[in-house]
Amino acid sequence: MRPQERATRIVELAHDIAENATLILDGEGSKEALTLLDKSRMLYNLRRKRETVFDQPGLFSEPSWDMLLEMFSAYLLNETVSEANICAASQLPVTTALRWLNILEEYGYVARIRDADSGSTTQAQLTPKAISKLTVLLSEM
Repeated sequence: MRPQERATRIVELAHDIAENATLILDGEGSKEALTLLDKSRMLYNLRRKRETVFDQPGLFSEPSWDMLLEMFSAYLLNETVSEANICAASQLPVTTALRWLNILEEYGYVARIRDADSGSTTQAQLTPKAISKLTVLLSEM
């Protein structure tokens, strides 16, 4: 990575942290740490900004990662997410996004649940396996 690219990335990351993240102090107040939700949102927003800065949609295409981050944020907020919203988070055509959602389901990271009230809406949620892996990963950041 060239120095100018690195500097741009650092500035964007710092801006995201300042704008979107809630800092919490550890027990002794000696250092700051981002919450898991803040980290998840920051990563998702940083990915969107990369596409804007490089002006090349799809250059950094990681639809399954975007979906995982979106569902993890929903999990942390104790919210449900429709399959349609997860597909929108990937910023891909619906049929392509559904293929990625199928892959995540095949690997055991996502479960789909038909909404009992509407009968037609399908909710997507992370499995305990995915929650555990994302928690470990984001905790190490």
